[in-house]
Amino acid sequence: MDKKKILVVEDEKAIADILVFNLGREGYDTMAAYDGAEGLHKALTESPDLILLDGGKGHVGAIRPLLREMGIDVPVYGMVKDDKHRTRAITEDGGEIAIQSTRAVFTLVSSIQDEVHRFAITFHRDKRSKHALHSELDDIKGIGPKTKEALMKAFKTVKKMRESDVESLAEVVGRQKAELLREYFDSKKQ
Repeated sequence: MDKKKILVVEDEKAIADILVFNLGREGYDTMAAYDGAEGLHKALTESPDLILLDGGKGHVGAIRPLLREMGIDVPVYGMVKDDKHRTRAITEDGGEIAIQSTRAVFTLVSSIQDEVHRFAITFHRDKRSKHALHSELDDIKGIGPKTKEALMKAFKTVKKMRESDVESLAEVVGRQKAELLREYFDSKKQ
């Protein structure tokens, strides 16, 4: 028996890779496309047996006419979530197919969806965290994490560093880096 081909179209590469990995682990021949144009190209050239979306009727309703216009006749299903963000059904254009929690398909779909959800939360949390910890010092060539840490420990704020003279800065990071900092802060005044 031939393996069923599933095409995953997802613009977040890491999420698409998670879906491909989980489906592959379940024995499906999977492929990923990271944008709509690549997805349509692969749908035309690779002839997938199924397209599964992490979205409901709206997502399915948006993609089906596009595929039909291109002469691609492939089933497209979206995952419908309940109020606890658990998959309760799979939807096609015309309606929903309830998924019972005892079915193997529920386990597969839920595990994929849970992994995608976990990844999305972690990705956005890390992105927010990195942005929140970004300092003006990160933009100065020659000032690394250890120097930044020493400066923050001594001066507490970038504003206090900006107001300090070269000698005060040099006491913490040495003359060369102190001059580098002073040049940077002076150039920002203009």
